[in-house]
Amino acid sequence: MNDVIMAVIIDKRSTAAPTVQQILTTYGDIINFRLGFHDLHQGETNENGQILLQLRGEAARIDQLTKELSALDLVKVKSMSLD
Repeated sequence: MNDVIMAVIIDKRSTAAPTVQQILTTYGDIINFRLGFHDLHQGETNENGQILLQLRGEAARIDQLTKELSALDLVKVKSMSLD
């Protein structure tokens, strides 16, 4: 069982968020914690968003989630293992 913290950065939420949400729903069984936020200090038109995830599961499943999210335009993924 692997324990990973993942940051998902979305450059244009109105475009990418629905697909990101669909992918995260698919992998909901390995998501232990999720925190999403965006910076309102840049004004109402700010399209940037961030999601922090704590993942717990098999390495292959976490790697597949990473690949699916990273394949999306406007989405960046960074993670670190807590093992």
